[in-house]
Amino acid sequence: MENAREPEDGEVDSLLDLAFDAVEEHRLDRAEALCRQVLTLEPRNFQATLLLGALAGQGGRATEAIALLGDALALDPDSTDARLQLAGFLRAEGRLDEATRLLEEAVGLEPDNVIAQNDLAVLYLEAARQSEALACLEQAILLKPDDPTAHHRFGMILDVQGREDEAVAAYRRAIALDPDFAEAHESLANLFYLQGHALEAADHYRKAAEAQPESPSGRRSRAWLIFEGGQPAEAEAYLRQSLSADPDNGGLHHLLGNVLNQMGRFDEATSCFEAALATDKRHVMSFEALVRAKTVTDRSLVARMEALLATGGFSDHKRVSLHFALGKALDDLGDHEAAMSHFDAGNRLKRQWARFDREKFTRFVDNTIRLYTRDVISRSVGAGSEAALPILIVGMPRSGTTLLEQIVSSHPDVVAGDELTFWSDTIQRLGEVPLTPAPLGRIAAEYLALLRRIGPSAARVTDKMPENFRWAGLIHATFPNARIIHCRRNPPDTCLSIYFTHFNMGHEFTYSREDIAFFYRQYARLMAHWRRVIPADRLLEIDYEELVSDRERVTRRLIAFCGLDWNEGCLAPERNRRAVKTASLWQARQPVYRRSVERWRNYEPWIPEFLSLERG
Repeated sequence: MENAREPEDGEVDSLLDLAFDAVEEHRLDRAEALCRQVLTLEPRNFQATLLLGALAGQGGRATEAIALLGDALALDPDSTDARLQLAGFLRAEGRLDEATRLLEEAVGLEPDNVIAQNDLAVLYLEAARQSEALACLEQAILLKPDDPTAHHRFGMILDVQGREDEAVAAYRRAIALDPDFAEAHESLANLFYLQGHALEAADHYRKAAEAQPESPSGRRSRAWLIFEGGQPAEAEAYLRQSLSADPDNGGLHHLLGNVLNQMGRFDEATSCFEAALATDKRHVMSFEALVRAKTVTDRSLVARMEALLATGGFSDHKRVSLHFALGKALDDLGDHEAAMSHFDAGNRLKRQWARFDREKFTRFVDNTIRLYTRDVISRSVGAGSEAALPILIVGMPRSGTTLLEQIVSSHPDVVAGDELTFWSDTIQRLGEVPLTPAPLGRIAAEYLALLRRIGPSAARVTDKMPENFRWAGLIHATFPNARIIHCRRNPPDTCLSIYFTHFNMGHEFTYSREDIAFFYRQYARLMAHWRRVIPADRLLEIDYEELVSDRERVTRRLIAFCGLDWNEGCLAPERNRRAVKTASLWQARQPVYRRSVERWRNYEPWIPEFLSLERG
C-alpha cells in the first residue's frame, strides 16, 4: 500500500489513541476506520494491523482476522500478544497444532505470562496431554494464585483424570476467588450430579444460573434446574429460546437433545445431536447420546465415530464414551465380534479409575444378613410408618426395573419417582442403622416428605433405584406396608447388558466381567435372605421373561400386589409420557417386546463368566 502523503508528527499516534478510545466506547466500526486510516499513512504499522485483526475477529470474519494477525506477527516476530490472539482464532477454526505451536512460542518468550500459560493448558487438555496441561496451570497459579480461571481449569484436568476429590477442591477454590464464576459452579454441579449428589448439584446449578444468566453456563444450568424440577416442556421452551439467541452453541443443542430423548421424542433429539456435531465434530457426548436415541441401521455413523477415534487427542473419559457408542452401534448392526472389542476397550479404560472392592462388598452382605434377621425386623415394625405410599422397585441394574416402573406409573393413581438416592444417602450418613424407634421414625418422616414432593396427591410413588435391594430389610422395617418389587432377569442377559452400559459414576463392579459375576452371586445370596425374612405379601418377584411373554397376566398380578384397582393403561407403558432418565430411555418407549430375551447367545464365546450364574 502506497502512502497518499507523509504523516505529520504525532499523527499516527493520535489516530491510534482515537482507535483504542473507540474500542473502549464499543464503536467498533469507528475503530476499524481509524486503523485503516493509520495504514494508509504507515502500511507496516504493527499496532494498527494487530488491532484491525482483533476487530475482524470480533466481527466474525475469522479468515481476515487470521491473515491480519499473521501480518502483525511478521511485523513484530517477538510479539506475545499477536501470538495469543492468532492462536485463539486458529483454535476456533480447528487448527489446533498451529495454535499450540504459537502458544508454546509465547510461553517461551514470556514464561511469566499467565494468559499464555492458561491458554496453552486448554490446548494441551484438548489434546489429552494432561501432564503438560497441569504443568502450565501449576505455573499460572504460582504466578497468580488468585486467578480463578487457572484454578477452574486445574480442576477440569483433575476431573478428567478421575481425581474427583482434588477436582472438587480446585473448583471450590475458583468459586471462593470469584463467587459469580458461573462456569466453575456448573463444572462442580456436573461432578456432583455424576456422583449422585443431586442436592449439591442443584445448589451449584442454581448459583451458575443466578450469577451469569445469559452465559452458556448460566443458560445450561437454568435449563437443568427447570427439567429436574419436573418441567420438561418448560425446559424445552427455554432451551429453544436460548438457541434462538445463540444458534451455534453446541452445548445447548446437546442439552436440548437430552431433554427430548428423555421425553421420548427421539427423532427430534437426533436432530439436536446432529446440530451439536455440526458445531463441533469432536463432541463425543453427542455421538454417545445419538446412538442411544435410536437403533443404528446406517454404517456411516460407525465410520464417523471410527474416524474420530482414530484422530486421537481425547481424554480417557471421552475415549470410553466413543468405545461404548461404537459398541452399541455395532451391536445394532449385528457385528457382534467388533461390538465386543469396543465394549472390552471401553470397560478396560474405565477400570483405571473405577475399582471394585470384592472383600468390602462381601463383608457388607455378611453383616446385613447377620443384622437383619426375621426376629429383629419383626420387633422393629411399627417404629417407622404404616404408610403404603412407597413402591420400591429393586434388582440388578439392567434387569427390567425401568419397564416395571413404566407399567406401574401408567396407573393414574401412581407417580414415578425414578431413581432416588434416599436410602443409600441415609446409610452413608448414619452408617449401620440401628433398628430402634428414634432413627426409624426420623427416616420414615424424611422419606415420606420426599415422596410427597414428587406426588403430592398420589396413592403410590415409585422409587426405582435398583440398588435398594441392599437395604430391603431396613426399608421393610421402616415401612412395613410398602411394596417391594424385585425384578429378575436371565443372569447372562442381565450381566451382558450391564457390561454394555456406560454408567456415569459409581457401579464400580460393572467394568469387569469377573467383577459383574462376583457381584451377581453376592446379590443373589442377599435376595435369598430377604425372601426368608420379608413377608411374601410385601415382596413380589417378577421375572422379566415371564412379563414379556404373558404381559397381561403378570401386569394384573403386579397392579393387584400394589393394592391398586386395575387400569387398562398399564398394558401400554410405551404411551407413558413421563421423562425417563435411565440408560433404558429408548427401550422404555417401545411396546413390550422379546428381542432382549436370550440376547446373550450372540456373545456366548466371550462371556463364560456369566453362563454358570443362577437367577437371583
